Amino acid sequence: MRGYEDFHVAVRTAIERRGLSLDRLRLHMAARDVRISTSTLSNWQRGIGQPRSPESLRALAALEGVLGMPGGALARHIVDRNGADDPPPLGPGMPRGLAARMREKLRAPDASSARVLSVQAEVRIGLSSPFRVLRTRKVVQADRSGLDRHVVLYHSDTSVGRPLIRPLGACRLGRTLRHEDSGLLAAEVLFAPLRRAETFPLEYEISDDHQDPYHGNWFRDTGQRYELTIHLDPELDVRSAHQIRRTEAGLPNRDVRPIRAIGRTVLHLLVPEAAAGFHGVRWE
Repeated sequence: MRGYEDFHVAVRTAIERRGLSLDRLRLHMAARDVRISTSTLSNWQRGIGQPRSPESLRALAALEGVLGMPGGALARHIVDRNGADDPPPLGPGMPRGLAARMREKLRAPDASSARVLSVQAEVRIGLSSPFRVLRTRKVVQADRSGLDRHVVLYHSDTSVGRPLIRPLGACRLGRTLRHEDSGLLAAEVLFAPLRRAETFPLEYEISDDHQDPYHGNWFRDTGQRYELTIHLDPELDVRSAHQIRRTEAGLPNRDVRPIRAIGRTVLHLLVPEAAAGFHGVRWE
């Protein structure tokens, strides 16, 4: 019997070969009078569920056509059982144990050495590669003299290619680690040594083909100021957006409140004192 993972591997491989973003796929399917959200497409290629209803199977047939595949080429990978033995849906987010091990290998400063006071992120979501460009500014404060590094973690399990990180301002890139199977990147961002209690604006940019229709940041501690601005390509035709929240790794994201797309292209989130956990925005 085929394994559950066969379907999402087949979908992901077919999408990568075609070279279309999830939003482009959605638009092509809409032209065939088939409505589907980018989050559903993302779930299919991540192994978070399979199409089973008549409507979703019709959408799958349209996807096969858009990808230039013979009819049934993807459908044949669906596990032929009533879902009794299906594994539970996977929660979003990076694997925490692996992230901790990668931080340890890069000698990441612990909570007693440094604090992040605020995070300001600006993201541009487009229709061509790279689909996502993230520019981040973190204000770090040294709790001991000699602090000279910060370890950035970035997770992109739906990327077509490898994410690229580029330090900005007075920062420079140190060692990087990648875990290909999970899509996790860990990178040292280096700067001149700080004295105790000094603050420093840490800046870097990540370019990626990550296609999930959401973005956010995980906070290990409580009390940081978080500002997220998302610039959407006008052709994405975003119909709705929500602030999302997750308190534990592995849990699904929870909608907190609707967010209006200002001018149809800008989503903005401001959290003055973020609680520990994941904060972000999703759109469809």
